[in-house]
Parts: sequence; structure tokens; C-alpha cells
Amino acid sequence: MEMPESIFKMLELVTLFVDGVGYAILIFTVFKFVIRYVGFELHRIRGLECAKRFQEIRVEFLSHVILAIDFMVVSDVIESGLVDTRDSLITLGIFVLIRSILAFFLGLDLKDARDEKISEEPVG
Repeated sequence: MEMPESIFKMLELVTLFVDGVGYAILIFTVFKFVIRYVGFELHRIRGLECAKRFQEIRVEFLSHVILAIDFMVVSDVIESGLVDTRDSLITLGIFVLIRSILAFFLGLDLKDARDEKISEEPVG
């Protein structure tokens, strides 16, 4: 059964929008991380203990990256209904698999980062 052209075009736009949201989250996250990381380094250079602050930055960064990947996977899933060749579907499946594996391992890293117990007491 073939999809009406108007629905096909609408789903293409939805796919572009969802993918764009994922990339926008990534770009925003990178800018925000760089700014917060520079602040972290300035604190560290002044000799202030800030391991807990770095952990918070890392947890937030990982959370946002995983969210962006989730948007991209949703975009790929929608697009899988739009492709017309087996080769395109296989390529899409590979992208979904890679992104899902990446999100899984980043999720494990995020869990580890959240579970770390860091004190702000001076080490030496």
C-alpha cells in the first residue's frame, strides 16, 4: 500500500524537524559545556577544589548528548517508513544501531558519573 504524497511530504518535514532538534541540542550542549568548562578550569587554576562541580558539568553534558541521540533515533525510525529501497533501509538500520549503542554506553557512563561520591575536602 502506497502512502499519499501529502502524508509522505509531511513525514519528511517531521523527520527533518526532529533531526534538527537533535542537532540543535548537540550544538547548544557543546557551547554550554565549553563555557562551563572554562569556568571550571578558572576555579581549578586558582587552587579551588571543584571536583563536584566537574561531576555536575559532566552529568549534565552526558544527559543532553543522550537526549540529542534519542531525537536522532526517533528521526531515523520515522524515516525508515519513508525509504523505498532495501539498501536505504539497511543504511538507516545501521545508523539506528550505532546511535543506540552509543546512547547505551553513554547511559552507563552517566550512571557511573551520578553514582560517584565526591567530597570537596582538600586532598593534601
